[in-house]
Amino acid sequence: MLRQLYRCRPVVSPVSRRAVIVLNPASGRGRAGRMRAELERLLAAATARQVGAGGAPVQRGAARRTPPGSERIVSESLRSPVPPGSKPSRFPAQVPSATAGASHRPDTPLEWQIAQTTGPGSATRIAAEAAASGADIVAAAGGDGTLNEVLNGVAGSRSALALLPMGTGNDFARTVGLYGRLPLAVQTLFDGDARPIDAGHVAGRWFLNVAGCGFDAAVAERANRGPRWLSGAPAYIAAVIATIARFRPAGLRLTLDGETRELRAMLCSVANARFYGGGMRIAPDARLDDGLFDVCLLAEAGVLEFLTAFPRVFRGTHTAHPKVAMLRARQVGIESDRPLPLLIDGEVIGTTPAEFSLEPYAVRFLFPPARPSDTRPNRAKSTPAGGRQGG
Repeated sequence: MLRQLYRCRPVVSPVSRRAVIVLNPASGRGRAGRMRAELERLLAAATARQVGAGGAPVQRGAARRTPPGSERIVSESLRSPVPPGSKPSRFPAQVPSATAGASHRPDTPLEWQIAQTTGPGSATRIAAEAAASGADIVAAAGGDGTLNEVLNGVAGSRSALALLPMGTGNDFARTVGLYGRLPLAVQTLFDGDARPIDAGHVAGRWFLNVAGCGFDAAVAERANRGPRWLSGAPAYIAAVIATIARFRPAGLRLTLDGETRELRAMLCSVANARFYGGGMRIAPDARLDDGLFDVCLLAEAGVLEFLTAFPRVFRGTHTAHPKVAMLRARQVGIESDRPLPLLIDGEVIGTTPAEFSLEPYAVRFLFPPARPSDTRPNRAKSTPAGGRQGG
């Protein structure tokens, strides 16, 4: 399916790494498509820097343009020296390297390719094909929805997942330190550190960021239908105001690692990472490698009370509100007195009831060489269903 227009081969070294960049031009309401030229410029610059730092020269072939909207692949190769002060990647021995000793070695060439999506679901198909063909890295170039599609293509493979944030909300990029830092994200393809992180699973799909049901899903559904000129946090806030007047709390029955509780609630967010909704810190203490979901449960609240407390979620201080409970669990079941839309990494997919499960170390993710604080090993030792109650 993937067609190579040209390939630039390194002059030396029989071993190379391969990165497939899955670009969704519709991501960010067309923003990713408009940024393609900038992405290619950054990739070329990273290639030149690494080659200039002591790698083998690159033989370039003649590039051939294809019509807009068609699937294209552009390849480059480079010699990538060890970055000054860098340390070897440290991750558990049970997580295999992508290609028997060659993957993610900074002294091996990297060949990169861009494959453009053609519609919903094509990012998953392209990512799955790339992983099956042995790609060392499969990168999502787009927003959180694109990242989710690519994740569902590489899950269970030996390929490492990477992110080039080119959407609007870019919430997972905030957690991993790549928000608004496309040049750093590009450089990470060449000298990043692939380490394992947890992933959630619900309704037949994997997710990395946040899932859940209730008010936030209703808001996301409205925001996704909003005007194209409004995006990110402003779009979400506008959707909140439009939704709150008509939204009715639902009766929920939650089962967290076997423990059950019932209540009327506004929302239940099941978080693997920290942010959603264009910068809302819904789970400020969430970690990507602790083996547990952070569950944010908001009990029934009046319109005025909700709108007064709502701004606190951008600072992460909503957790102290008396109507908020923060819980932790590896397995979360949600039943409701009426079908509620399910929010999965910013997209509304299916309805309740739903069973959420967290798989520790489910996928390797490519981080910048400087280790983010989010992912320091910190396996939870407390009772999984234990939690923190606001008050």
